[in-house]
Amino acid sequence: MLNSVPPPLPASLQEITAPPSTWLSTLLSLVLGLFTFSAVLAVLDDLTIATVGKQYFTVFRVLAFLPLLPVGMVVFLIVAFQPGIPKRVFMTVALFVPFATVASFSLYTVFYPHVAWVSLFISWVQLLTALLCIRTLRGSMLPKWPLVPATSFHEKPFRFLHLAGVMIIGIIAVPATLVMGTLFAGKLAVRQFTDGFVDVSFSGVSTEVRDYVRDDGKKVTLVPMAHVGDSKFYEELGASFPADSIVLMEGVSDRQKLLETPANYGKLAALIGAAEQQKVFKPQGTVINADVDVSEFSPEILALLKKALLIHTKGITPETISSLLEASSSPGIEQRLNDDLIIKRNRHLLQVMNERLPETRHIIIPWGAGHMPDIAKQIQGSGFREVSKEKRIVYQF
Repeated sequence: MLNSVPPPLPASLQEITAPPSTWLSTLLSLVLGLFTFSAVLAVLDDLTIATVGKQYFTVFRVLAFLPLLPVGMVVFLIVAFQPGIPKRVFMTVALFVPFATVASFSLYTVFYPHVAWVSLFISWVQLLTALLCIRTLRGSMLPKWPLVPATSFHEKPFRFLHLAGVMIIGIIAVPATLVMGTLFAGKLAVRQFTDGFVDVSFSGVSTEVRDYVRDDGKKVTLVPMAHVGDSKFYEELGASFPADSIVLMEGVSDRQKLLETPANYGKLAALIGAAEQQKVFKPQGTVINADVDVSEFSPEILALLKKALLIHTKGITPETISSLLEASSSPGIEQRLNDDLIIKRNRHLLQVMNERLPETRHIIIPWGAGHMPDIAKQIQGSGFREVSKEKRIVYQF
């Protein structure tokens, strides 16, 4: 009797006493499965957008993508407290979304005319990363449940030094790298799309006011503006304009009430502790609105603007983002946006400028920074030459 083998445990008790690796295997398999499924949807969505201009998978892609960031944070904590987990695989899964998002900003800027194909490239990288993770764990790229076998865990005791190291990476190194990458991408995008009229640094956002003169003594000052900024910027800038100058203001009118929701930057201003240009900027001189009416935009662009303005009222939600993405997926939409929102408005502004030049020796144009490269090119082509620059701080971090 003393040497007899004890009877097996009941099935219910076996499940209760299953080793932790079994639960981790299931949990991490679900995580890797979600990461892979999200990648597949991203590839399908970007492929259909780039080839046929349709967004059949966008809603499903967004729904699969949104949980990845919080799930990644959970995985990071699991790696910190469980040294036996394959760190190369799950640190990659946890950090892919934030790092890929930051990297995409720079890629979109450099390859701006080919954004759809850049997005498809990033989606393929995510899918390849997922398959390589599966191959590392299972020895094959063919998915088989569980994606993370219990045999992939190593028998390692909990160590405080390991926990401290992972937490330092997660709390200090990763956020610092992401912040640096975001600032670099933002700086690159801003300088490229504004031709240096706007700059972003660790201290804040600045603009470059440029003066242009013509041989007959006429002067045009281009002042890049932002919808929100420090109240000091708007107050000092408005007071610096000569009283005898003509100020050609930006501001699309809506006489027929075609836009159901007017643009409102109050929430953004309150969020960052800034002021709204519309409320604070009171320039000296003769102020004239030199912008177009919204009725001059094409129906397609008008519909896109309506959906974009929903973000002002409803905020950033899957519904508003999906609606905006659907409206902006039409092939060639970027060029038509530029034609209506930049070229058409700049053409009207320059027409007003030429009409008003005989009345004054100094015209000031405080318009959005995105308009400045084209305006500068046009006035230089009409005989004006740049003579001076002045840096002004719009917003201090």
